[in-house]
Amino acid sequence: MKYFMQKTYLALLLALLISTLCSAQKKVIFEQMRCFSMQGPSMQYLQNPENQQQIAHQIYQTLLNEQNLVLLDSTKVPVTLIDESELLNKLIAKGIHPDTELLHLYIDCIETSPTSFFNQNAKLVNDSDLIRRSVSVLQLNYHILNYRNKIVAENKLSVSMAINNAPAIGIPYTKLAVDNKYLTLSTTSAGFTETIRKSIPFLFNAVNSSSLIEVKVPPAFIYNNFISKESYRTGRILIPVFQKSTWNYVLPDGEQTIRYAEKKAYPVSLINKAETDNPYKNMLNQSNEFKNKSASDYFVFKNDIRDVLNNRNYQTNLVASITTYDLGGPTISAINKNINVLLREKDTMAVFSLNQEPSFKDSAVLWFHQVYNGIDSSSLFTIQIDTFPYPFYTSMRITGFFHKQPFSIRMKGPDLEWKEIILNGTPAIWIWGATRPERVLIKDVSLSADVINELFMIAFSLQSVSVDAVVEIPVKKKR
Repeated sequence: MKYFMQKTYLALLLALLISTLCSAQKKVIFEQMRCFSMQGPSMQYLQNPENQQQIAHQIYQTLLNEQNLVLLDSTKVPVTLIDESELLNKLIAKGIHPDTELLHLYIDCIETSPTSFFNQNAKLVNDSDLIRRSVSVLQLNYHILNYRNKIVAENKLSVSMAINNAPAIGIPYTKLAVDNKYLTLSTTSAGFTETIRKSIPFLFNAVNSSSLIEVKVPPAFIYNNFISKESYRTGRILIPVFQKSTWNYVLPDGEQTIRYAEKKAYPVSLINKAETDNPYKNMLNQSNEFKNKSASDYFVFKNDIRDVLNNRNYQTNLVASITTYDLGGPTISAINKNINVLLREKDTMAVFSLNQEPSFKDSAVLWFHQVYNGIDSSSLFTIQIDTFPYPFYTSMRITGFFHKQPFSIRMKGPDLEWKEIILNGTPAIWIWGATRPERVLIKDVSLSADVINELFMIAFSLQSVSVDAVVEIPVKKKR
């Protein structure tokens, strides 16, 4: 009997204690989340009910754990998209509740470019690598007001978003000219929501001294009609790593290391009769369009390349004309003749032409109002912008013979950053990267490492055609 009375007493005491603690918890109403982006339409992600529910639940759990506060509604976020000028408006609790114990929560979510943020907040970071990695910065501020509109709690946090290296490929949603504005989406809907979720515990933790954190996010890509689900499912995605002039990536054949040397060029004289051993002179002279040109009109641009781990030496040789105008710098034009080559030691691996105005047209289309993660169409998010299907035409085309088989490379984009390699009429490799292969989708997984490496060399051979190439003057041979 005594034991039973003790258990009953302890149970009543515990119930009283819980009741006392619960009554001590103050309640919070989420009044407004003011959102503004200097980058693009990313704040539209927060208008999605599913994203709001994830964020609201995180705020509920964090307020309860960190400040013993109870959020009244943990299912949605009262998002308001505002102009930059509205951030200066004074916070005033809306619709004063008769319960004077009720608190009012406000959050500001402001997205800025890394350049703008770090230039104004240089004291926050001494890590240059963090600045280099940053693609966007979120500035989060919260204020909790009482019924007298007095701030009883507040804090701020800056969140630098950096792109992760997860396998994905497409056309990045970066600096797109839409409706006379440049728009950038640094991450996907899921990535943006997860960034805020991970930041909330830091923002509401009163003893946490962090004012700047970094969060890795998946990149956002523009939805298109030329990369199919099947390509993602059956292909192989590479994310190469770069160090100075060296490319590293892993293929089933093993690790690959490709190293580039200094870009060089040497002139081809079409009028110097003494120069008889230059093969490019003979090729150019065979065509009427190149006759009667001055000695400085043509150059051969070459780049020595080494396949380090396979102990092989390559060289690309591209012929281009250079025209210098009185007003302005030189104009370099590639030659649309099969006189450009890829050499392996002394063997010719490819012969090709460079067509800067291809008549070839394709049906590729980009949809700027649709964003996805570059691998799964179920991640698609539709944003509200005035736009239309954008034709993604080929603006440079390489054609010729690779290992004596026909091949072509279609290059698209303002900096030729999207490259499609076709072997024997069948798409084999897709590449994103203007000056190096930053993301690669190998559609034909049967290709050997040698073939892939050599196709990369051709796809980026245009980088040797540059005004900063070191010009070499041929030394006359003694007879």
